[in-house]
Amino acid sequence: GRGVSEVTVVELGPRDGLQNEAVTLTTGQRVALVRALASTGLRRIEAGAFVHPTRVPQMAGSDDVCRLSLRDAVVRERGVQLSALVPNLKGLE
Repeated sequence: GRGVSEVTVVELGPRDGLQNEAVTLTTGQRVALVRALASTGLRRIEAGAFVHPTRVPQMAGSDDVCRLSLRDAVVRERGVQLSALVPNLKGLE
């Protein structure tokens, strides 16, 4: 059979890794995490989730995390692609 010629790694830590933690990080701390991950060479990072903050308080402000992370020099210079979980139409809105 044919072998795999390319593998894409998507880092989920800023979303999946934080959403079940008891402590909620600030927007600045989450942006710093995205920046630190980008500085390791990761090119695709899931930075948050667009869910209701009463359901997953750790993901509140994901829009700000994405916006501010995209302004970060390390993220921009390395061409990092950010994504976010959008579980339903309300989250998309």
